[in-house]
Amino acid sequence: MAPIETPDREAIMALRIKKAEFVGKGCLVQGLGVLCPCVGLMAGTIGMMVGLVGGLGLLLYGRRLSIVWRCGNCKNAIMDGEVAICPVCKASLTK
Repeated sequence: MAPIETPDREAIMALRIKKAEFVGKGCLVQGLGVLCPCVGLMAGTIGMMVGLVGGLGLLLYGRRLSIVWRCGNCKNAIMDGEVAICPVCKASLTK
């Protein structure tokens, strides 16, 4: 039995959209990064230095967590910037 052929759909092209979300995991981690030097200050000068380094690390990591990639066609969240096809609307994603 021959496979059933379906008519070719016109390929949908969409852009990957990079969005930064204000609320979520990234915001929480950045908030902890802001509090680190303050908590470290209570432990003295050495504690503040450790708090600054730890706080800077948490700020950078929180920024990374707050970035979300979206499909330009259906606005659904996609895993990362390297995804080639949207799992929801099946659009081909370009940069």
